[in-house]
Amino acid sequence: MEYVARETDKTYTAAWIGLLVYAFIYVAESVLSDIPMKSLLYLLAALPMLVALVKGLSFDFSNRGKLSLLVYFVMMFWLSVMCVRSKASLFYPTLYGILSYAGVVMLMVKTKPMLISFISVGYKTNYSFLLIFILPLLIGDNGVTQMILETFSVPAAFIFLTNKYHSNRNITISFVVLLLAFLVATLTARRNLMLTYALYLVIGSAFIILNGKLKSAEAKIMMFLSAMLFLMAAFVFYMSESGGMFSKITGRASENTREIVFASFAADMLTSGNDVIVGRGMSGIYYCPDVDVVDRETNESMDYRFHIECGYLYLILKGGLIYLFLYMALFIIAIWQGFKSRNALCKASACIVLVQLIDMAPFGLHGFNTKMFMIWLAISICLDKNFRKMTDDQVRDELFTIKNKLLPWQKK
Repeated sequence: MEYVARETDKTYTAAWIGLLVYAFIYVAESVLSDIPMKSLLYLLAALPMLVALVKGLSFDFSNRGKLSLLVYFVMMFWLSVMCVRSKASLFYPTLYGILSYAGVVMLMVKTKPMLISFISVGYKTNYSFLLIFILPLLIGDNGVTQMILETFSVPAAFIFLTNKYHSNRNITISFVVLLLAFLVATLTARRNLMLTYALYLVIGSAFIILNGKLKSAEAKIMMFLSAMLFLMAAFVFYMSESGGMFSKITGRASENTREIVFASFAADMLTSGNDVIVGRGMSGIYYCPDVDVVDRETNESMDYRFHIECGYLYLILKGGLIYLFLYMALFIIAIWQGFKSRNALCKASACIVLVQLIDMAPFGLHGFNTKMFMIWLAISICLDKNFRKMTDDQVRDELFTIKNKLLPWQKK
């Protein structure tokens, strides 16, 4: 027999599918430069998730701790201040606009139906990624790579880390998806994505060993030896192709591409009153010329930047040290509570939150994609007392259903 995600309200399923459509629109816009009525298309793709968030709203906070609630509501207040201080352009439906903050609402949404639908859609998304993983390599755009990997492959991370509850087939497919995502990140020289997917693979593999998926000592030893053999083979292959297939990441490995950006950010923020404390709002920008070239013939560049390639500095830019403190406090509480739980679901969720804090050093910006919602869903799980006190058997009973396999003579 095997366990599969239970049936849930189609509204929540449509929400996750809407994110996939949103990602495809983003890819199409990147390839075609412009598409007709793109604002309307973006809004229609985002609408199912927004509807699901509203429909799932619950104001019963009895399952949350007092400290986490205090931090959360102060953060919500500060986010509203950041929003009020922003320009109208922030509300245009893009990857890093107002929608990129929508995930914080997940802590007020019923967790169970969102989680079940996420896992159910994730099983199918794995197959979708196997069909489209080549697109980032063909298009060669960093934004497309980020969007496709963080939308179509991250459900595999959740499934792989919660492998205790899934069939061997779904675990294997998730492993292959994560491995391909790591390969794509390497070939496109996306160092932050390489780190993220490497951590997902390592942590998920450790859970497989620790949670009893491998029953015998011989199987555990074989897995360890196979992993070591794979790493050595991968290293040898990388070294042999360092000047060919992997030339892009080889060239960028020692390249310092962010020193000018960080220096410009510090110079602008530290000389602008209390901006470091309170930030510049969700649409905040900083002075950083000669980085983002808009015309290669004239070498013309933009003087101001909306992003900075460090999640921690990005939080300071938008909401100051106040927002950074609240964000970090909520994440650390979630990690602590998750690891104290009785089941593998909460522990895996805590690891996902921890990986985000690590990922924020090289990048880690929240975008309107599946990864952002997965992270906030993981936080919601960790902070939920009802989930933390459940045993693994109770998690299976609540979230999964048994699918009996027919014997050969039972099939018609």
